[in-house]
Formats: sequence, structure tokens, C-alpha cells
Amino acid sequence: MNQIEENTFLTRSLFGAFIATILIFFLGDVGRNLAMSDESSFIRYTAISKGLVLAIYVVVFSLNFKFYRSDKRARNWSLALVILLSCFLLAQLLGDFEDNKLEGIKKNLVYVSRFLYMPVTFLLFYPLLTRTDKTWKLFRLFEIFFFINCALIVLGAIFDIAAFRTYDIFTRFGYMGIYNSNNQASYYFILMMIFYYYQVSQGSKPYKLIAVILCSLLLGTKKIYLFLPLLFAYNFFRYRRYRNKWLVISMLSLIGLLFLLRDKVLAFLEEYFNALVVLQRKKGWLSMLSSTRDAELKATYENVVVAKWEWYNYLIGGADFYNNRSEMELFDIFFFFGLFGLLVYAWFIRDIMNYFRNLNYLWVMLGFLLFIAALASGFLVSANQPIVWLLVYSLIAFGSKKVSSSAV
Repeated sequence: MNQIEENTFLTRSLFGAFIATILIFFLGDVGRNLAMSDESSFIRYTAISKGLVLAIYVVVFSLNFKFYRSDKRARNWSLALVILLSCFLLAQLLGDFEDNKLEGIKKNLVYVSRFLYMPVTFLLFYPLLTRTDKTWKLFRLFEIFFFINCALIVLGAIFDIAAFRTYDIFTRFGYMGIYNSNNQASYYFILMMIFYYYQVSQGSKPYKLIAVILCSLLLGTKKIYLFLPLLFAYNFFRYRRYRNKWLVISMLSLIGLLFLLRDKVLAFLEEYFNALVVLQRKKGWLSMLSSTRDAELKATYENVVVAKWEWYNYLIGGADFYNNRSEMELFDIFFFFGLFGLLVYAWFIRDIMNYFRNLNYLWVMLGFLLFIAALASGFLVSANQPIVWLLVYSLIAFGSKKVSSSAV
């Protein structure tokens, strides 16, 4: 029995904090949705929920400080966090702000908290993630809330409930239920698909996977429509489906049918995804896939990096982030923390994957997630996604005793 398994208080406190995190985030989403419905949106329920979660993290970390101080992984992660915070503080002190420096720093603190949620979440909860008796219970709790929201998404689509729409503009199709943002909804669905696909590959019935895939189509987000072909391609080549001539014939027939009905397909897209169709025609595929973030990336590079950065900014990042950012996750890490920050995040990811036994399947799925995040944002730089990502990956890595490094 190792040190973590012997530490009953550590396990219980982390388990309680994890439950509290799931509940608080869910209630925060419910509160925001209700507030938006009665035009009381000035109450920032999601911000309050994130603040409560951070407070819980601080308390639990403090109560178990003796363990974290003595554990090598915890010390390494703490040092990495210190490096990130040092980059941030140096960039703020040396930075040239468009506004008042103090006001600029206060605004940037909002963004630095988002960047730190992922590493802080792993640092706090990694001692619990190998305890599958606990993580299965946590997953079942999250799963209940997830499928409640799936039901709300279906109801929203059937009855066109405005409160459950993904987008405020009614020319764009999509329903996300009570979730706070389309980023959150998209990554939750993607992570659940990753989990259920793995379960099916291990012999489970495909009902939940099919239900999640069908419901995800109602979100109307590009992230989902990017991930599904990637998952299909993985399945097609991983299991050599191309050797099945009937499947290949069926696929070619479907492609041929879509080509013959291209006018009707285009009419469908223009009706339900008009904003994307117009954007693609005006700006091209990259602008459409990134929601014009490619233009923001170019503007940030030209107006900030080229125009304002000194040599040290390439190492520690810049200060005027709240006014200039691409919202393309991997680039924003560089803009905010510089080269040092990119290296630290690369180390974070590498160590997390080492912890999760470097399973090939998890690496491939992470590659898909990072590719999507590179075009958009909201995966690593988020409060809500990391805890679900770590929970799903822990169950895949440790939930079965018969898992090899080449699983799936």
C-alpha cells in the first residue's frame, strides 16, 4: 500500500472537493441560465462558482500541505507554476500598457487564472486519480448531470427554446442546454465520446456512444463537426475498415449521393449554418474554421509582437493581453507566457501523459483536442474542462487492469 492509499484524510478531502467542484460548476451553469432568462445577467454566477472552487482548492491544498510538500511530483509541479507566475509578474512589471498599468494588471489576472486552472487541478487531484473506486463514483455523478443536459438540448431543439440555444444569433443553428458556453459544451461532449468510444472498444454496448454522438450534432459547434470526422478516421484506419469492401462501397455511394444532391445540401447549410457559409465565402476556410481568429492572430502579431515586444518578451510573454489576443489556445500561451511558458506547458502535458501510462489512444485523442484548441480555445485555458479531462483519462488509464500501452 503506497503513501497515497494510506492517507485516508487526503483521499476523503480530495474526493469531497471533486464532488463539490462538479456540483458547483453545474449549479453555476443553472444559475447563469436562469439569470439570463429573466434578464438578470449582471449576476455572474459562473464567476462566483469558479471563485468558490478556487477557494475549496486552496483550503484542501492547505490541509494536505504536508503530503504535497513531501511528494516529488507535487514539488515539480509547484516549481513549474512558480515559473509561470514569475513570467507573468515580470511581463506585467516590464510591460507597456495601453491603459493604466494597475488596471491592466487587474484585467490580466482574470486571464492568468484561466491559464492556471489546468495545472492547479492536476496538482491538487492527481493523488486521487488512481483510485478507481472513487473516480467511477465521480464519473457517474458527472454523467447524471451530463445526460440531464442532453435531455434539455433535445427539448431545446424540438421546441426551439431560446434559453437553451448555443448562439444568440438566430441565423446559426445550435442548442447547448444549460451549459455556460459553446466551448464548455463542445469539450464535454468530445470527452464523453472519447470515453464511450474506449468503452465500446473494450466490449461495452454502444448505446451511450450513439446517444452522445447524435446529441452532439445538435450543438451546432465547429469543434464537434471537426472532432467527429477525426474520430471516424481514427476508427477507419486503426481497425483497417478499408479492408471491408462493403463499407467502402457504402461510403463511396454516400459521397456520390451527396454530390448528386449538392444543391439541396447547400440549401440546408445556408438555412441552418448561414453565418458559417457566408464567412467561408468571404474569408475562406481557415477563417471559417477559426471564426476569424486567424485575422486576430495576425493582428496580435503585427500590432503587439512586432510593434512593442523587446527581446525578453519572447521569453516571458507580453503584458497587453486583455486588449490583444488571438483566442487560439497554443498561440495565446506564447503571447502570455513566452517561450518559457510554452516549454512549461509542454512539460505539463508530457508529465500528465506519463501519469496516464502513455496510452497510444490517449495520445491520439489529446492530439485531436490540441488541434481543435489551436484553431479555437477553451481546452487547456479553462476552468471547467480540465477536471472532466483528467477524470475521463484516469478511468481509461486505470479503470481496467488489462490495459496495454497500445490499447485501442
